[in-house]
Amino acid sequence: MLEALVTPASTGELAAKVDVTPGAISQHVSVLRGCDLVTSHRSGRRVFHSLTETGEALVRGAEYSVGRVV
Repeated sequence: MLEALVTPASTGELAAKVDVTPGAISQHVSVLRGCDLVTSHRSGRRVFHSLTETGEALVRGAEYSVGRVV
């Protein structure tokens, strides 16, 4: 899920990207927000999610450990 947020996306966009329901995305994002890995903001009727600095560092660390340096 964190890798899917390297580019900020709406709940619906994330659901399509990782092939789960928008409700499941909302639950996952809520947990990630509670861990300070993701931030969310509303724009009209859509909610957009993006990585925090901590989330970005975690993704970079995971990519580095498997040899995919970004």
